[in-house]
Amino acid sequence: MTSIDNLFRLALVLCWLLPVRLPAATSTYEQEMAEALVQRIEQGEVVWFTAGGDRFPGIYHQHLLEQAQGAALILHGMGGHPDWPEVIAPLRLNLPVSGWTTLSIQMPLLEPGAALSGYGETMSLASNRIRSAIRYLRDKKFLNIVIIGHSFGAITGAHYLAGAGTGVQAFIGISMQGFDFLNPRLDLNAYLARIDIPVLDLYGSRDFSEVLRQSEERRLEAEKMNRQYYQQITIDAADHYFTGLEDVMIRRIRGWLDIAAPGVQEIADDKLNDRIESDSTEKSDKQ
Repeated sequence: MTSIDNLFRLALVLCWLLPVRLPAATSTYEQEMAEALVQRIEQGEVVWFTAGGDRFPGIYHQHLLEQAQGAALILHGMGGHPDWPEVIAPLRLNLPVSGWTTLSIQMPLLEPGAALSGYGETMSLASNRIRSAIRYLRDKKFLNIVIIGHSFGAITGAHYLAGAGTGVQAFIGISMQGFDFLNPRLDLNAYLARIDIPVLDLYGSRDFSEVLRQSEERRLEAEKMNRQYYQQITIDAADHYFTGLEDVMIRRIRGWLDIAAPGVQEIADDKLNDRIESDSTEKSDKQ
């Protein structure tokens, strides 16, 4: 665990202990943490975004195969960062080996002194950031974009997609839960009910008790509503952070993406136009 990760953990503990302070866009604390983070990145390109008055970093890691499968937008958990060593870094560094470009972005952070319940107020800021990141990937000609969120990042991604979030082909929520202490409350089940793209609900058999309890509720609700695009996968013996089982987690995610969001999806405009013209010519020849 690096010193910057320890700083994030200390700030998260302080958030529990001190009075509520509402979050502000691009807080001083967040900027200091972000600038410290980008100094240590060795794999991937640091990209800075601006959205709704926010300035925040992301880490872009190009796919390592000749042909891309698509792009995965990765959302970290509460109080984390885009290179968080648990779940996030393994995803962003290993998915490119399978042809998936990754973009892991900084989600809103509360200042030290704010209660964690205040993260319920960050949804609008988070959606702006997700929208900006998706626009960036679209500008890079990615057509097959998926969102992968861990813990609080999962409910943040679900909130975005439920609010008519566009440009995404599939969603993976890892260790999802509703975080009942948030103010205002967030309704994860309602968000998932409004998502009409393939959804993977992935968690460990030794996950947090709230994750396990709510995952059963989600499964029953999905069966009741006959949600054909929703799937649950449990990884045996995995905890909330998939400690020691990161490879298994990544394999299961890759396998699901092969079915839910398959194909080579990075196509330059000129190649796309060539394909359209070629298809039209073939149809004319057949006629």
